[in-house]
Amino acid sequence: MARLDPRFAAWPIILEGKTVNCEALVALRPQVIFANAAYHRADKEQMERAGLKVFAVKGETMAESFEAVRLVGRVLGCEDKAGAYLDDCRRLLKLVEDRTRDIPADKRLKVMFAGPKSVYTVATGAMLETEIIKRAGGENVASDLKGFWCDVSSEQVARWDPDVIFLGSSKGLFDARMVYRDAQFRTVTAMKEKRVYVFPSNVGWWDFPPPHCVLGVVWAAKTLYPQRFSDVDMLRIADEFYAKYRGHTFTALGGKL
Repeated sequence: MARLDPRFAAWPIILEGKTVNCEALVALRPQVIFANAAYHRADKEQMERAGLKVFAVKGETMAESFEAVRLVGRVLGCEDKAGAYLDDCRRLLKLVEDRTRDIPADKRLKVMFAGPKSVYTVATGAMLETEIIKRAGGENVASDLKGFWCDVSSEQVARWDPDVIFLGSSKGLFDARMVYRDAQFRTVTAMKEKRVYVFPSNVGWWDFPPPHCVLGVVWAAKTLYPQRFSDVDMLRIADEFYAKYRGHTFTALGGKL
C-alpha cells in the first residue's frame, strides 16, 4: 500500500512488531479504535485509561469475523457497505460448498496445516485453519488437538499420513522444498505425491481470521480438488476482491499464489 499510495505511506507507524505504540496512538486522537480481543487486552486497557474509545473484536471463526465486520459497520455508520462485503464473502463460500458438498466423508483429503514456527507446528481443531480446511472439503488431521499451534513429532505426522500439507504464514521461514528434503517425511503421502503447498500470505494472510480468508477457502478447495475447480481463476477472483475492497488489485499489491 505504501508503494502504491503516497497518502498511506505518509501515515504514522503505530505498530512496532506486535506491540502497539500507545503514545503515538494517543497523539493522533482517534475517535474510535478497533482492537483484537485476544491479543490486545493490555493495550486496550492502556488506551481506555488515556480516554480513547476502544471496541474489541474477535475473529478466530468465520462467524466471529463476520460479526466483527457487522460491528465495524454499525460503529462507522456504513452498515450497507459491511453487508455488501459479507455478501461477497458468502458468495465465495457458496461457490466452494456447491462443488464439494457431495464428496463422501471417506474420500475427503486428509490435510495437515503447518506453521508458523516449523513444519512440526500444526494448526489444531480450535483454530480457524480447521474451518478453512473443512469448508474446502478436507479434514484436518490435527483436529483433535487443543490449544494453538501445537508442536508434534515426526512420528505423529507419519501416523497421520496427510494427503496434503499446507504451509501457512511462514514468512519465508520454510517452504515446500525444505519439506521435500526432510527425510522424516519420506513415508508421508503428501511428500510422495508432491502435494505440499504454501498458503498465499505475502499480502494479508489468507489463513488468518480477517474475513478475506474466504479467498483462502477458495484457494484451498481448488488446490485440494483441482478437477472440481478447473474453471475457477483464483488470481482473477483475488484481483477483483482486492480492487473492490482495498482499492488496488492483489497483483498490483505484489500478491503471489
